[in-house]
Order: sequence, then structure tokens, then C-alpha cells
Amino acid sequence: MGKPTDLKNAVKTWQTMVDSNQALLLRKSGHDAGWWAERGREAGLKNDSELRDWMRDEHGITGYAQYAVSWEMFGVEIQMRKGYVSLHSPRRKFVEEVDDEVLGILAKALRQNS
Repeated sequence: MGKPTDLKNAVKTWQTMVDSNQALLLRKSGHDAGWWAERGREAGLKNDSELRDWMRDEHGITGYAQYAVSWEMFGVEIQMRKGYVSLHSPRRKFVEEVDDEVLGILAKALRQNS
């Protein structure tokens, strides 16, 4: 990332990506991530791989639109450690940053969404 002043932009970029994936899912399918997550639970899907196969094979939903449902069903883990933060989904690590400011931003976001 570089400069500490870029950290707020990194968090905004993460949220922008989440919002974009959710909007893409809605455009492609007419349903939001919550609706798809409920259908996935009803179908007995247990993991990200099963979800992606089901969405692709049975509903024609592929790519970034699937992320919105995966995050809804299985979450994104925020690992806060002394000196860095990592954001993980079941398949990927998205961000790892060293800075007290971003720790504060993410801790606040976690409290607001818990």
C-alpha cells in the first residue's frame, strides 16, 4: 500500500469491492446476497466450493457475483494482530497492512457490524 495516508483509501477500496460485487449479483440475478444465502442454506451447501458449483451449474451465476454470497454465508475473517491486519475469506487473503490507524478503523467497523 505504501504511505499511511493511503490506509483509509484501502478500507474504502475494500468496501467498494464488496458493494460492487453485491450490485453485480443483483444485476445478474435480480436477488441480493441475503436471498441467495438463504437458498444456499436450504440446498444444504456446506462450503465455498459447493456454493460456487451450485451457483454456476444450477443458476448460471459466476465470478465476482459469487463472492457476495460466499461472504454472506461463510464470512470474511478479520485477523487483528499487533502490527498488522489480515482480511481472509475461505479462499483468499485480501489485505495485510501495518498501521495503527487501520487497526482502529477496522476495529470500529467490526464493532458496528457485530
